[in-house]
Parts: sequence; structure tokens; C-alpha cells
Amino acid sequence: MYQRVKYQLIIAGMGEPIGINHLAVEFIFKCYGIENRNDLWIHYLDMIEFCYDQERRIAAIYKERNKSKETK
Repeated sequence: MYQRVKYQLIIAGMGEPIGINHLAVEFIFKCYGIENRNDLWIHYLDMIEFCYDQERRIAAIYKERNKSKETK
């Protein structure tokens, strides 16, 4: 299910995720006939937080590498 809803985010102008498109996620849950939505929401939010923490770490590493290349 996570694969279906992982990109249902609201993205700011600079590409930073600022929220979740709750309507789209609820629609997907309804289409699949998921009854226990509260538990699924909790797991979904945990996975989103983990994934974007990882992406932020990777972005920081690339930024640091690019910064060191510019100073050489």
C-alpha cells in the first residue's frame, strides 16, 4: 500500500515536501476497501518521515561534497 501513496505529497516551490495530500491518500484507502485506516495512517506517516529524513541526509552529503569541490 505504501507504494501507492508514497508520492501523495504537497511540494513547495523549491521542491521541499510541505505536507501530505490527505484527500488523495484517503481516496486510495477507500478504493482498496481498507477499513482500519487509523493504523495505516500511523504507519504511512512513520514511513514518510523515515524516507524524507534519509533524503535530507543524502542531500546534505551532496551539498557538502559540492561545497568542497568549489573551494578547491
